[in-house]
Amino acid sequence: MKYHISLILIVLLIISCNKNSDQGTKITMERAQELIVKNNHQLLLDTKAFLREIGSKPSREILLSKTKLLREKYKTNEWTIAYFMPQTFRNLNGAPVPEIEFEEGTVLDAQGLQVLEELVLEDKLNYPEIERSVKLILNNAQTIESYFNVNTISKSQIFDAVLLEIHRLSTLGIAGFDTTIPEWNAKEMQIATQSVVDVCALLQLNQKNHASPQIKNIKYYANELIDFYQKNTTHKGKTPNYLFVLKNTLMPLYTSVNHVRKEMGIPHANINYAVNLDAPNLFNSNAINTTAFEEFPEKIDMLALSRLGKQLFTDPILSDSENRSCVSCHNPELAFTDGKKTNESLSGSALKRNTPSLNYAVFQHGQFWDMRRENLASQSEDVISNKDEMHGDLKKIFSKIIQNTAYRKTLMQIFKKNETSLSSQEIKLALAAHIASLPKFNSLFDSYFTNTNASLPSDVQEGFNLFVGKARCATCHFLPLFNGTVPPDLKKSEQEVLGVPINPNSKILDPDLGRGRMYPYIISLAHSFKTPTLRNVSKSGPYMHNGTFKSLKEVMDFYNKGGSKGSGISIDIQTFPETKLDLSESEIASIIAFMKALEDRP
Repeated sequence: MKYHISLILIVLLIISCNKNSDQGTKITMERAQELIVKNNHQLLLDTKAFLREIGSKPSREILLSKTKLLREKYKTNEWTIAYFMPQTFRNLNGAPVPEIEFEEGTVLDAQGLQVLEELVLEDKLNYPEIERSVKLILNNAQTIESYFNVNTISKSQIFDAVLLEIHRLSTLGIAGFDTTIPEWNAKEMQIATQSVVDVCALLQLNQKNHASPQIKNIKYYANELIDFYQKNTTHKGKTPNYLFVLKNTLMPLYTSVNHVRKEMGIPHANINYAVNLDAPNLFNSNAINTTAFEEFPEKIDMLALSRLGKQLFTDPILSDSENRSCVSCHNPELAFTDGKKTNESLSGSALKRNTPSLNYAVFQHGQFWDMRRENLASQSEDVISNKDEMHGDLKKIFSKIIQNTAYRKTLMQIFKKNETSLSSQEIKLALAAHIASLPKFNSLFDSYFTNTNASLPSDVQEGFNLFVGKARCATCHFLPLFNGTVPPDLKKSEQEVLGVPINPNSKILDPDLGRGRMYPYIISLAHSFKTPTLRNVSKSGPYMHNGTFKSLKEVMDFYNKGGSKGSGISIDIQTFPETKLDLSESEIASIIAFMKALEDRP
């Protein structure tokens, strides 16, 4: 009898504990959502107050103060807005350039906080335009408040959103991507960091009722990061040690948040992110999921497919005359380029554009310099059929390949199809798989983050700090890919208008319209080209779409002058600042040393 009573008491105690646990979880989420709603409501109130004040035409100082306040309020909830409302996030804090929807062929005017910043910094204040900009911000703030008042969010979503925000701080934030004012960026980094710490502590403390060592670690690394930005508010004077803060605060902060998530038994949300949220840091070889960029059949042997692709890549059977293969123009020893300004056509004449590197091409949404093809599989068809490059017909080539016993057998084994079911699509997928297998992420710079005992030469360290800071290279060549694919979601690759001359000493703009040739009605795309990766850039010269610059030094000199406009070249639009960078010769040498440290090792 006593045994049965004890058993009943134990069962009741377990049920009671489970109820308390469930209640604790409910309270936790309610408090987390309350915090989010509170922060968003404050953004709404401050935007309304700003709008009321514009009618009196306040001074520039007041406008700047109010704009700074809105940016800071937005930063308290950036992690939630970006994750749950990506379109609103883009409207609220998108780059101050037109947004282009290529599928619909439409151009969306730039709006949001970065546009407002530009307006209040212009020589002549345009109050009607400033008012219009604030009204658009108000619309978005109202949308945000409505969303979080009616939608319930989960712990999995919160932790994933926080992890992605730390990625954002580690890539865009550290580079000052959101604002041209370093002091503002320093403050915003502190606010955004504190916001993710607050929600992590809130969730974990309510679950465990005490602070775990990992929560203490989160607070420690966050305080270190905040302290860094309190001491380094500008790019003037001594270059801040961004390398140190990236490795010793941001990456450990990310790891600590993941530890807390695992401690609490919270799985990731069921979403296929481009970023691998379980990778220990940005520079691991598995930090980015290739499948987010290139689609391959499910349950296929990717190793076998890439091996087949490598074999086809070196086989001249892909050209009509069978005297040119892919490797003829994409030499593995030269980062899969050819070392020439432009290669030659089959008839011996110069091709129009420089041969781009294929090393990390898989991580681009848009292939070729003009990004005219979405992925690697579709790219191969263009190259093979181009009359100047390989002048082949993919259907005829496939017929030749399928007649080859070894190729036919391999294709049937990999794709688990009979001969009659195979097509040229499998050839394109094989070539794409080979190119997708090329990234190594094993450079000297990568090993500095993945190997605790690794070190970097002093000039490489200085070069990285200049790359992120004074030279502002990382606002176009985003970490960790160092190309134009925008982190942390990596769903979009950017193009830039540089205004490249026909030769290094010329004031004449290269006439190639780039992406603008396909979209003549979009003025902002005239002379625009993809932002290529800087990984293995030391092997991939000459540089730019026309191969006009022979060395990295010539490229750096071009940027140091302020690009085309700073060099006196006539162009309507240039998508990066035309002001001189004022880099010294030794600083340029350090940046080049850093770029050389991005070279993959054997």
